[in-house]
Amino acid sequence: MHILPALCRAAGLAALLAGCEAPLTDATISPAAEASDYPALVPLDPLVARMDAVQIDAPATQTALQSRVGALRSRADALRQEGLSAADRDRLEIDPG
Repeated sequence: MHILPALCRAAGLAALLAGCEAPLTDATISPAAEASDYPALVPLDPLVARMDAVQIDAPATQTALQSRVGALRSRADALRQEGLSAADRDRLEIDPG
């Protein structure tokens, strides 16, 4: 029977967990937060209307992102060009033997 080993494992796990103490989650709320009122509920319609009013200018965003990409690529190329001097390479070289 395959049920008996599973029941034994479950009983053993339950016995181990019986001696564990649960973390004190009640102490995580400050007294000021506990005494405060619930936040006010607001209707969603005005918030959704404000979000609909905000429009993203896709061509301008794409142009700005492309210029940032170009600047980052040129910066990366400049960093690659610098490289290490022969003295720095000798200093950093590790003898594996």
